[in-house]
Amino acid sequence: MNRFRLSLLTVLLAGVICGCSPHYYRCTENGVAFFLRQPDAKQVILYTSLDGFAPHVTENKDGLWFVILPSDREFCYFYEIDGEIYTPWCYLTEKDGFGMENCVYVPEL
Repeated sequence: MNRFRLSLLTVLLAGVICGCSPHYYRCTENGVAFFLRQPDAKQVILYTSLDGFAPHVTENKDGLWFVILPSDREFCYFYEIDGEIYTPWCYLTEKDGFGMENCVYVPEL
């Protein structure tokens, strides 16, 4: 396989993998928006270290749960889905002191 085809295949595969991710975030002018695809969930809550892990109830739009948080600094977070703690796959994690891990959000520079 030539080099161009291999590069194209790698880019397409990365797009498919990222596009199917159940968890992602996007920076907005109001802060950072967190999204979690959980079509069967009845309730999704996001907890962050921004405010001492106070619950942030998310909104549901066709199984995509979301919330926007004002932030320009690093923080850690995890979800609660129907009463169960859930930490999605994320690039950066840290130990939480209770035997689990939290995701770490780092704002884009």
